[in-house]
Amino acid sequence: MTREIKKIASITSILLVLNSITLGEHELVTDRPDQTESSRVIPVGLIQIESGWVYTLNNNTGAGQQISRFPSSLVRIGVLANVELRLAVDGGYWEKTDGVKRRGSGDVGVGTKIHLRDEVNRKPETALLAFISIPTHDRKLLGEELDAAFRLTFSYTFSDRLSSGFNTGVSWSAQKEENTLAEFNYTAALGINLVSGVGMFVEIFGDIPLNSSGTGFHSLDGGFTVIIRENLQWDFSGGISLTEQAGEGFIGLGFSWRLPR
Repeated sequence: MTREIKKIASITSILLVLNSITLGEHELVTDRPDQTESSRVIPVGLIQIESGWVYTLNNNTGAGQQISRFPSSLVRIGVLANVELRLAVDGGYWEKTDGVKRRGSGDVGVGTKIHLRDEVNRKPETALLAFISIPTHDRKLLGEELDAAFRLTFSYTFSDRLSSGFNTGVSWSAQKEENTLAEFNYTAALGINLVSGVGMFVEIFGDIPLNSSGTGFHSLDGGFTVIIRENLQWDFSGGISLTEQAGEGFIGLGFSWRLPR
């Protein structure tokens, strides 16, 4: 019995060391809390869960609308050296408009991110992201068709403390009793490494209609990230609208957790 216990203890110690080495080889890079998707993919065999809560306040339309969403989650799975699979779940929402309360659940989406090239010779790191949203929400509120989107994501490092990221793409979303809305999407973010394990970002992002009238939606946000462990990050963010249609503002809290092999 003692020999078996020693054998189990030895195997456990080896696994813990290997696990530590595996995590240490790969920097924790997340796609939250900003709107800019990174150009990195999850290493093969690892799983990363990125989840959080967001509260939106919109008084610009005079409706006094408040919306809470939790958990807004993204699961990223490394399947090949340059490819990850993605599963997104909007979670539940709680809405209050002019005193009228309503609650429900959001959509579920599946997609992939493909790493195209590393950052070399002043050319940014680049990846392609494709996504399909499956309508699992309340059909009385939104459309019943599949929504789709694709993005090109770019990342560029200026120094050990300063980096940037920007996305461009197109999305298609079904509108209730209307045709599918096509929009050009953009984001641009600047990341700053404050101290070891603590970073901040500022970002501008928005959507511009391609097949309908309107000026589009443009917002400004920022926030902080804190590495608690080499595979765990906490984040806080908040933003304001730059156009009336984008809403008045939002705040959010969340975490990102990478699971070992």
